[in-house]
Amino acid sequence: MEKLVSRAGAWVVVLFLAVMAMALAVDSGFAVHMGIVALAAVIGLVFTVGSADYAGMARGLLKMPTDLTRYDDDPVRWGVIATVF
Repeated sequence: MEKLVSRAGAWVVVLFLAVMAMALAVDSGFAVHMGIVALAAVIGLVFTVGSADYAGMARGLLKMPTDLTRYDDDPVRWGVIATVF
C-alpha cells in the first residue's frame, strides 16, 4: 500500500511541477515540452492507480477469514467489549 501511495504521489508531484513550469515558461517550445511531461505524468498516474491489486491489499490489511463460509465473530466481540466500557 505504501509503495502505491508513494508512486502515485511521485506522479502527482511531477505533474504539478510540469504544469507550473508550463505556466511560467518564457518561450512556447519549453511550454510544449512541459505539456508532454505533464501528459506522461497523467498517463503514469492512471496506470499506477489502475493496475494496483486492491483486493490483495485488502487481504493484507484486513485479516479476512480463510474459510468464507465461517462466520467471523471478531467484529461483534470487539463491539460488545467497546459497548461494555
